[in-house]
Amino acid sequence: MTLIFNLGLMASVMAVIALGIRTCFRRMPKVYTYILWIFVFVRAVLPVSYSSAFSLWTLFQKAPAQAETANLSIQTADTAFLPYFQTSAPQNLPQTVPQETPDAIAKASFDLTKTAAAVWALGLFVMLFYSLSLLLKLRRTIRFSVLEQECSKTCGFSVYESDQIKTAFILGFFRPSVYLPSGLSASQKHLILEHETSHIRHHDHQIKIAAWLILSLHWFQPLLWISFYFLDKDMELSCDEQVLKNLGTQVRTDYSSLLLKLAAQENFPAGIPLSFCRGGSKTRIKNVVRYRPQKAFSAALTVLLIAVTLYGCMGSPKENLSAPDAKALQTEADFNETQTKASSAAESEELAFAKKFVSAIAEASTNIIADDIYEMLSSELKAEANSLTCSLDIRRLDTGHYMTSYGPFIPGEPVITEESDGIFHYEMKPVNSNPESYRWHGSEDTVWKGTLLVKQNADGGFQIAGWNNIVTDAITRRTKCLEQFQNSVLQIIAESIPSLDEWKQEWQTLKWAYPNDDAEKAFYDAFGDPCAYLENSLTLSGGEVTDVKTDETTQDKQITYTFQDGSVIFHMQHRTADNIWVPYALSDGGYAQK
Repeated sequence: MTLIFNLGLMASVMAVIALGIRTCFRRMPKVYTYILWIFVFVRAVLPVSYSSAFSLWTLFQKAPAQAETANLSIQTADTAFLPYFQTSAPQNLPQTVPQETPDAIAKASFDLTKTAAAVWALGLFVMLFYSLSLLLKLRRTIRFSVLEQECSKTCGFSVYESDQIKTAFILGFFRPSVYLPSGLSASQKHLILEHETSHIRHHDHQIKIAAWLILSLHWFQPLLWISFYFLDKDMELSCDEQVLKNLGTQVRTDYSSLLLKLAAQENFPAGIPLSFCRGGSKTRIKNVVRYRPQKAFSAALTVLLIAVTLYGCMGSPKENLSAPDAKALQTEADFNETQTKASSAAESEELAFAKKFVSAIAEASTNIIADDIYEMLSSELKAEANSLTCSLDIRRLDTGHYMTSYGPFIPGEPVITEESDGIFHYEMKPVNSNPESYRWHGSEDTVWKGTLLVKQNADGGFQIAGWNNIVTDAITRRTKCLEQFQNSVLQIIAESIPSLDEWKQEWQTLKWAYPNDDAEKAFYDAFGDPCAYLENSLTLSGGEVTDVKTDETTQDKQITYTFQDGSVIFHMQHRTADNIWVPYALSDGGYAQK
């Protein structure tokens, strides 16, 4: 409500200026004042604009010494009037005023805002409903109109004739049509269609509807009603002038007679359509009689006046700061920019180092040699790689370092994502559909992924302080799942799941990979939710969990995991000792093949 109210006030001030220009320069071609009215409505819905020292709204700014309670962003046009509608601070009120509690004041303000919003919404609804009802009535009136073939071909748009209307008008937004009353002569049709063609060429039918919708938002602003009246009037006057400019002043008599003959005798909806005799027949006839082509010098001065007016009204004022404040803000901005650049540079260097390491892994998997990988490890990981009990994915031999990660041959382009605190995740898929690994022959579902911990060393470079590398063969089909898992296999898996204490001890060694999570959360992420267990621990992918049911007696969960070719049901069993779910059976019957 504050935004709409402030924008409406700004548009109202601009409307006063436009009305003053129109009054002072009566002989000015009405196309220029028509442009001013268009921008009045643009101002009413434009929340932001450019900053200018010559902005009109600079006059409404408070001085810096008095602006401590303003709290407005002068870069946004909607706040230019904000200081004039803020209440004074409680300490500045007279002591005779009864003091209210902050809660009571907030409640009263909230109730007032809700009431204002309800009234505004009701007014908006009434205006739109009124226009729509009159438009439907007009549609019923012209439903038996006849297409004028010859005029339609000449003009390039549809022209209809009807004996139910008494004046010509345009109807339509994207595909406008012209409706003419029956009984017009060929010369009269020519004059009307010249006028309506000018409307369509200037998109007046769309501008008027847009202005009406904006007026509906600001129905409580009287100056915007006046602006809409003059927008409609100057729109028609400018088209009259365009007709005289195109056909010559010798058609004045015929055109004036036509305006008098077709004076509007019915009430059209305010926003639609564009009626030929809108704008006041008397005023339009006088304007036609007085029309003279504008000279070049006069036109240049008029354009300059309109441009200066629009520049001052459409811009927002620049911030008015004292020298110390401006200097402080500039210093703070420079500091923030320096910090941002330094942070971005460090992040990009970490990411570049992670990409370099992953590229080395991919290259080493195809030729086995991993000396360059070893050089990027931290001293702790290098010592581990050189030990006989190495658990990393490279090993030291007499002839150098070699990959032992059993990654697939011919890996594809790695995808690297950053988590936080120097942790990066990577994932690669082989470029062929039948990859091979050191341990097994892979498939098109083979996925090579891992986690890196990148840290900066003492000399300013980067090193790998943690590395977890794994190759998985994802289960993406029902038949593949049934081949890999049996009930006995799932029972063994269930029995092998450690207790919560054992799980914590095991994951303490790899806690670097979960800097923001403790071992307990990692445990429950994998096993606390049976759906998550299926996805994470059994490497199911390519499908979704479509149903989860719980046996009220045994508290067993029955999960339906649907692949693209069918469904598989895993039976999950609740282990009360740890409050987790584990799989213990697999059913493979009763599924319809897709």
